[in-house]
Amino acid sequence: EAILGPLNGGQTPTMANFATLADLLAACVAQAKPDACGKLFAAATGPDGKVPHDTLTAAESVARAPWFRPERLFLLLDEF
Repeated sequence: EAILGPLNGGQTPTMANFATLADLLAACVAQAKPDACGKLFAAATGPDGKVPHDTLTAAESVARAPWFRPERLFLLLDEF
């Protein structure tokens, strides 16, 4: 029920944010561009400075510190 609630619908940017992250991860997996994964991993680097080495650690890094420079991820949408 919580997933279908209004806070996860059009009233907030939650679903759009998840869709953005899903698109970026998919672009890496599908190799939409030769440097898609490298750019994703660089953008998903967290405040600890550890660069993710695969899509799972990239997603984990974003989930652990969603507040840390999210603009880096959103800017990638124009590149992929």
